[in-house]
Amino acid sequence: MRRKAETSIIGRNVRGKLVQQVEMSNDASTKFQGRFNVIKEFTAINYIRFSSKHQSGYVPRFAEDMKTNQRHRTLLNEVSLIQIEKMLHIIQAHMKGKALSEAVEYAKQQVTIDPNQDLNKLGEHEVDKAKRIMDEAFESNRIKPDDHDFQYDVQVDFDEVAPVEASGWDSESDNDEF
Repeated sequence: MRRKAETSIIGRNVRGKLVQQVEMSNDASTKFQGRFNVIKEFTAINYIRFSSKHQSGYVPRFAEDMKTNQRHRTLLNEVSLIQIEKMLHIIQAHMKGKALSEAVEYAKQQVTIDPNQDLNKLGEHEVDKAKRIMDEAFESNRIKPDDHDFQYDVQVDFDEVAPVEASGWDSESDNDEF
């Protein structure tokens, strides 16, 4: 059974920032520390490329390089690409001098999709990013046959479901001619 990590503030570092200690089981701690060290080492080795001016477009390629690297594949194979990108965005923002809370908020913005955004108006890169984020959300929410909550042949009566909000694309009249 997995034990959740317990975080406690243990003091301040040399620059006055809060230092947190993560306490978890030995197995989980070793695995987490190994993954963290891989990302830290890879980022340090590629610091020049990672901290260049074209950072935001480079993070997905940088994350893909980390995940496919033969040396790091065993540690990062279970970690999703979006999670690696989020960690890299946090590191990147922190390297720019942002506080940790600001860096985390920045990373959340980078890996979140605005539900009201029209994806038809975005470029190819942004659409691919949105698809990857949606795919990960789908996989994390999907109930698989191996899960204990799985039910086969669930039937839903849609007359009893709450009404769906109208969106901008379907609000015009149905009488439009093509």
